[in-house]
Amino acid sequence: MFLQNRWYVAGQSQDLGKNPVATQILNEPIVLFRITDGSIVALKDRCVHRQAPLSRGDVVGDFLQCAYHGFCFDRVGNCVRIPSQKKIPPGAHVQNYPVKEKHGHIFVWMGSQNFSKIEPIYEFPWEEDKNWRVINLKFHAPFEYRLLIDNLMDLSHLAYLHQSTIGIDAVAAKATQKTERKGERVTVTRLMKNIDQAPTHIEITSFAGKVDRWQRIEFCPPGFFWVQTGSAISGKGANNADFSDILIKRNSVHMVIPETETTTNYFYTTVHKAKSLTRKQENIFRKRMTQTFIEDMELLEQISVRTDTKYPKIDVAADSGALQAQRILNRLIEKQKIS
Repeated sequence: MFLQNRWYVAGQSQDLGKNPVATQILNEPIVLFRITDGSIVALKDRCVHRQAPLSRGDVVGDFLQCAYHGFCFDRVGNCVRIPSQKKIPPGAHVQNYPVKEKHGHIFVWMGSQNFSKIEPIYEFPWEEDKNWRVINLKFHAPFEYRLLIDNLMDLSHLAYLHQSTIGIDAVAAKATQKTERKGERVTVTRLMKNIDQAPTHIEITSFAGKVDRWQRIEFCPPGFFWVQTGSAISGKGANNADFSDILIKRNSVHMVIPETETTTNYFYTTVHKAKSLTRKQENIFRKRMTQTFIEDMELLEQISVRTDTKYPKIDVAADSGALQAQRILNRLIEKQKIS
């Protein structure tokens, strides 16, 4: 069961050009395409005639033409042309979805259209500015999206799963953690004082001394995570240190989008000040982060395959953020059933 009345990320703006693009959200096949004014249209990816995927078709002006028999559909899903006859049969319509383009991403509304103007789109927690450099990544995960909620809300796993890149033992052993809830959002704040630098952080900053490191993760339903991470020279004030003492400071948004009950689309956007990293450092960061994501997904896939409800799971203090996030999601889905 999914949370319906929310905006979901359907893709990254940079990937939608002249040709239609297929995606799937909450088990629903969707086709995205741009029309002549540059705006985006989202329709059910299923032709009303013989259920051919419209994403295999062509964009003709402001219409999407089916690749099978040439039926053309406008931005609201109405069939406006059938090449083999003049009359358009009643019911020649495919579902359309409210769609918005913001923050370099395409958002699609998956619930009742009556609520699409009420529920706000997720706002990225930074101003779009030419002085920020943006890195976008995306992955397809062969497991259910809730495994990534657990993964992102408990970053103590960095110490072991990512010890060759961004993790060291102290990330788990020396962290103080605080979990807070406000409305539908859950925030986990972790602070690690006077610890060694992780391998990738040494590689990027060339600093091998002791640091104070922080992580702040905020969950927002249905699957948005604002992650703030950084490190500063030990004893200089951690995230409140002077700019000259801060070694790493990043803002990232993770977007975890259910494709089906057993598959997930995972989008990641991170920003940093344009002059804070060289191009070489940016490339190192991109490669190492890609490696950590792959490590996460490989392990989560193994967990997904071998999970058996016959065997109980235990929870520990580090799970507090993930448990609260899951409860909020469950409560919202239950409320949706009632309404």
